[in-house]
Amino acid sequence: MMLSGVGTIGVYNYNTRTGILSSKDDTDEEFIEFFNDELCADDTETMNGYDSRTKAGLKNLLDIWKQFADAGKLMALPEDSEIEISYEITDSVTTAYTINGQKFTNIAAMYYLPEEILEFSKFPEMLQKGYGKTTSNPEGIPDFIYQKALARYETFMEMAINPIHVSKFRKVSTEHYSFVPEPDIGKGGLRILINGESAGVFSVEDLKIRVDEKTGTRVMISEIVGGAWYDAIPVTDELEHGLAEAMGVESIPEEELTGYYIGTHAGTGIQYVMRPGDEGRGGKVLLQTQADVEKYNALAKEYYTKYPNLVSRPEFGRIYASFEICGMMERISTGIVKIGYDNISYNDNFDSKRNWSIMLSEATWELLEEWLRENRSSMKEVQEIQTWKEILEDIGGTYERIWPKERFGKEL
Repeated sequence: MMLSGVGTIGVYNYNTRTGILSSKDDTDEEFIEFFNDELCADDTETMNGYDSRTKAGLKNLLDIWKQFADAGKLMALPEDSEIEISYEITDSVTTAYTINGQKFTNIAAMYYLPEEILEFSKFPEMLQKGYGKTTSNPEGIPDFIYQKALARYETFMEMAINPIHVSKFRKVSTEHYSFVPEPDIGKGGLRILINGESAGVFSVEDLKIRVDEKTGTRVMISEIVGGAWYDAIPVTDELEHGLAEAMGVESIPEEELTGYYIGTHAGTGIQYVMRPGDEGRGGKVLLQTQADVEKYNALAKEYYTKYPNLVSRPEFGRIYASFEICGMMERISTGIVKIGYDNISYNDNFDSKRNWSIMLSEATWELLEEWLRENRSSMKEVQEIQTWKEILEDIGGTYERIWPKERFGKEL
């Protein structure tokens, strides 16, 4: 296999159920093993920093796609099927990806593998002489190489005093969980899979248990996507023990949950994680027990079977169930009310002429959200637009009616 670099192109098959990459033309076998976590970059002479960046970028794109699909903002990838994935390294910081026909561009700094850093043979000597971060290197080594090497050295030094050493991370599987090292994510991290499906990638900083003071609920939260969105999973004994083994530590650090709160859905008792200010935008459902899973599946099935003209696929039923648990949906016998930060709408399962939609300003949503906290449980006739008009007028809010001809599609 040739070393990867600018101009390298790869085309593969990707199984959406297993997350496994496979070859289309019997080439690049080592990269496939590397992507599938069957081969460590340190164990081969052909893997380099470009391969690490390509793997990390592709896995991040697939994760982000799934998160937005779960939130109803992107069409989900086909289930249990193989799709085509390709990439081209166009320059030292840019990789162009095509996933199932959709094109993406990823711009990221160059990764260096440990053995590449060791090739900077003069670096230890430079450290001994006490050279700082200079723009002009007295040893004649290009400054960008010196800065990269120094950054790597500082990471090693941080690891030496940090009780969590990414060098100790290893792949571990339990009955329901798998923990897979992701060395190319920031300073390193772990991907956590639940029953074979990725639940998120957790950086070193997020490999901790956050405990809600009010409810005692224990969760892990990953903000590795960049803060705009987050992953959250409930902590079980099985997860905690498996994670400790994967991290090579005796116990997982704990801290108080801050910046988020735990809510509870009145109808099912299922909890969710919400960031203050994200009301009407979505949160993360926490399925902590088998009873929670059964209640969640029953709610999803009710959406799919009771409203066939509005919810055309089982996976949409799960999306709507999540929306309801997080406070964004209301069901009545004839249809569904969606309550969002910028829109309230009703869709009737039997008579589309009864559908309506109103747009809200951010200021109006803040007033309405405060009103709903105190009065939502006592609301009646939520499917009637007049009900909402009266509420908005009482709180001093403004709205704009959107007529059916301006709306699109059946799905909410």
